[in-house]
Amino acid sequence: MDKPNFHDEISLAEAAESLAKQAMHQGMLNHFTIYFYPDSWQFHFSGKPEGELLTPEEAYLYLKKLLGKTNPPTEI
Repeated sequence: MDKPNFHDEISLAEAAESLAKQAMHQGMLNHFTIYFYPDSWQFHFSGKPEGELLTPEEAYLYLKKLLGKTNPPTEI
Protein backbone atom coordinates (compact mmCIF):
# COMPACT_ATOMS: atom_id res chain seq x y z
CA MET A 1 0.00 0.00 0.00
CA ASP A 2 1.28 3.46 -0.89
CA LYS A 3 1.93 5.93 1.89
CA PRO A 4 0.51 9.46 1.68
CA ASN A 5 2.98 12.02 0.33
CA PHE A 6 2.72 14.47 3.22
CA HIS A 7 4.65 14.73 6.46
CA ASP A 8 3.65 18.08 7.99
CA GLU A 9 0.77 20.56 7.93
CA ILE A 10 2.00 22.44 4.84
CA SER A 11 2.49 19.31 2.75
CA LEU A 12 -0.93 18.06 3.93
CA ALA A 13 -2.50 21.37 2.85
CA GLU A 14 -0.74 21.09 -0.52
CA ALA A 15 -2.07 17.53 -0.91
CA ALA A 16 -5.59 18.82 -0.15
CA GLU A 17 -5.11 21.57 -2.75
CA SER A 18 -4.05 18.95 -5.30
CA LEU A 19 -7.14 16.86 -4.54
CA ALA A 20 -9.33 19.97 -4.90
CA LYS A 21 -7.83 20.60 -8.34
CA GLN A 22 -8.56 16.99 -9.30
CA ALA A 23 -12.16 17.34 -8.09
CA MET A 24 -12.58 20.51 -10.16
CA HIS A 25 -11.04 18.83 -13.20
CA GLN A 26 -13.52 15.95 -12.82
CA GLY A 27 -16.44 18.38 -12.42
CA MET A 28 -17.14 17.48 -8.78
CA LEU A 29 -16.49 21.03 -7.55
CA ASN A 30 -17.34 24.33 -9.21
CA HIS A 31 -14.75 26.26 -7.22
CA PHE A 32 -12.74 26.28 -4.04
CA THR A 33 -11.04 28.96 -2.00
CA ILE A 34 -7.98 28.67 0.18
CA TYR A 35 -7.41 31.28 2.88
CA PHE A 36 -3.71 31.54 3.71
CA TYR A 37 -2.77 32.65 7.22
CA PRO A 38 0.74 32.83 8.71
CA ASP A 39 0.19 29.67 10.76
CA SER A 40 -2.48 27.76 8.82
CA TRP A 41 -4.59 27.34 5.69
CA GLN A 42 -8.39 27.16 5.60
CA PHE A 43 -10.43 25.69 2.75
CA HIS A 44 -13.91 26.52 1.47
CA PHE A 45 -15.60 24.41 -1.20
CA SER A 46 -18.58 25.08 -3.45
CA GLY A 47 -21.69 23.41 -2.07
CA LYS A 48 -20.67 24.01 1.54
CA PRO A 49 -22.34 26.72 3.67
CA GLU A 50 -20.66 30.13 3.29
CA GLY A 51 -19.11 30.25 6.76
CA GLU A 52 -17.96 26.62 6.87
CA LEU A 53 -14.17 26.64 6.61
CA LEU A 54 -12.21 23.41 6.81
CA THR A 55 -8.75 22.75 8.20
CA PRO A 56 -6.26 21.02 5.89
CA GLU A 57 -7.01 17.71 7.63
CA GLU A 58 -10.78 18.11 7.21
CA ALA A 59 -10.37 19.26 3.60
CA TYR A 60 -8.14 16.29 2.75
CA LEU A 61 -10.59 13.77 4.23
CA TYR A 62 -13.60 15.50 2.61
CA LEU A 63 -11.93 15.45 -0.80
CA LYS A 64 -10.73 11.84 -0.46
CA LYS A 65 -14.33 10.84 0.28
CA LEU A 66 -15.65 12.99 -2.57
CA LEU A 67 -13.22 11.51 -5.06
CA GLY A 68 -13.53 7.98 -3.66
CA LYS A 69 -9.78 7.53 -3.86
CA THR A 70 -7.57 5.17 -1.90
CA ASN A 71 -4.26 6.34 -3.37
CA PRO A 72 -2.34 9.55 -2.64
CA PRO A 73 -3.02 12.48 -4.97
CA THR A 74 -1.16 12.76 -8.25
CA GLU A 75 0.11 15.92 -9.87
CA ILE A 76 -2.08 17.64 -12.43
